[in-house]
Amino acid sequence: MGMESVWYCQLGEQVFGPINFAQLQALAQSGQVQPGTLLRQGEGAWIQAGQVPSLFAFAAAAFWAVGSGLALAVPYFRRFP
Repeated sequence: MGMESVWYCQLGEQVFGPINFAQLQALAQSGQVQPGTLLRQGEGAWIQAGQVPSLFAFAAAAFWAVGSGLALAVPYFRRFP
């Protein structure tokens, strides 16, 4: 799955796109795109966002940071006492 092609996103009854992968990641980071949100790459089949590799990579990084005793803060990390 090439990440640089165009994507379409179904939010509610509306379809948004074409958008690029960076825009799709921004929608995921903002919470507008959830793992169950339907996405389509180009003219491909609709799939759930959770199936797209690296789309939710920021969530794994946040989980690691909290699990390791780091607090995720914008724009820097802070260690818990």
